[in-house]
Amino acid sequence: MIDIKIYFIVKSVVLIGFLAYFSYEDIRERKISNKMVAVMAAVGLILAVITMSPDIIIKSIICGGAAGALAFLTELLSHGGLGRGDVLVIAALGVYIGDFSILIIIFISLIVLCLFCIAGMLLKKINMKSKLPYIPFLLIGVIIGSLI
Repeated sequence: MIDIKIYFIVKSVVLIGFLAYFSYEDIRERKISNKMVAVMAAVGLILAVITMSPDIIIKSIICGGAAGALAFLTELLSHGGLGRGDVLVIAALGVYIGDFSILIIIFISLIVLCLFCIAGMLLKKINMKSKLPYIPFLLIGVIIGSLI
């Protein structure tokens, strides 16, 4: 059996690495590589399988699907405010997190995004029509969420 502390450290480092890469892509190109998101989701599933716990594996799959469905619904309702790459990364993140604390991470990322927008508008650097990359804020949400 794998040591649970080492498992969570490895899982966190790999997750933050993927999100850092996607943040760079999102800021620079405003695109997310679907292949890399698939790799992220596959690695998340492999890490769940390594635990040899059917409960963790099932929760990872369900959480990934639920997070992806919620993000996809948000994409539809926001008329492009949330991009397809963001939806796919959120679904893959759900696989990694494996429980519904992903909602807390998304909530934290949205609060940080709102604070950034308020500061940007006060400084007149952004306006209501500005398009911002979401993945960097998701990365911040994961980091803050893991510290809580």
